[in-house]
Amino acid sequence: QRLRTFGRRLFTKLLRGYDFVMARPGMAKVNGALLSLALRGLGYNHCCDPEYTGEMRLIRRIGKLEPSFCIDVGANVGTYTRTILEETSAAVLAFEPLPGAFAKLEAVAREHPGRVTAINCGVGNVSGDLLLHFGDDESELASFSPVVSSIPYVSASCNRSQKVRIVTLDEYLLASGNRPACDRIDLLKIDVEGFEHEVLLGARRTIEELRPRVIQLEYNWHQLFTGHTLLDLARLLPGYDAFQLLPFGSGLRPVDITSPRSNVFEYANFAFVAPQFRI
Repeated sequence: QRLRTFGRRLFTKLLRGYDFVMARPGMAKVNGALLSLALRGLGYNHCCDPEYTGEMRLIRRIGKLEPSFCIDVGANVGTYTRTILEETSAAVLAFEPLPGAFAKLEAVAREHPGRVTAINCGVGNVSGDLLLHFGDDESELASFSPVVSSIPYVSASCNRSQKVRIVTLDEYLLASGNRPACDRIDLLKIDVEGFEHEVLLGARRTIEELRPRVIQLEYNWHQLFTGHTLLDLARLLPGYDAFQLLPFGSGLRPVDITSPRSNVFEYANFAFVAPQFRI
């Protein structure tokens, strides 16, 4: 007991000493660099190659479950869809509203006949028409959320807009007769530059009835401006276990969605896994 007490007191003194040296205005850049490195070690800011982000390993793990049906919301030019096609035998339903990017997605579909259904529209919480903000014709930064233009690198590149069609997953899959023949979703990936909350709102019945094995969400600076924490998104996915993807396929890190450290507005990918599946 005395040894533990001594250890606690020593640790407290060391922390105070660290604070005395480091918690100064002149150390701001040093502390910022240390924080950036620590965040990278926790799985943040690893973009954008699938091997680097950890998405490749996630897809390969899902491949071992012999998946039949996957959904790619925000497919862009089809990089993620192509990875699913090459690493699994699953069919893919892919949504992309930006015409230039959709042309590339269609090319991926033609390379894998019969396995891809490519839909040239966005996905949200209501069906109709919505203004899409983008830069070049294949922009990975295109978003339906105008508030994300407050992000410097977004405002510098997304200077165009176009009205496009959007649907909800509930309407497309459950109300329009497009329910998958296997009656389940093995992987639902959502990467929509700050519009993830809306996509989940429009997929509540789909998630409840088809119970995706894995739901992958991109989380980024965008959510700071749209006002959605990771906890907000997780609350739309009751019963799922949350993990953060780590770079180079090093694994999945379990996360406590109620922790401030899990609600950091930096680029990251999270996998929400139905508890009966081990990936």
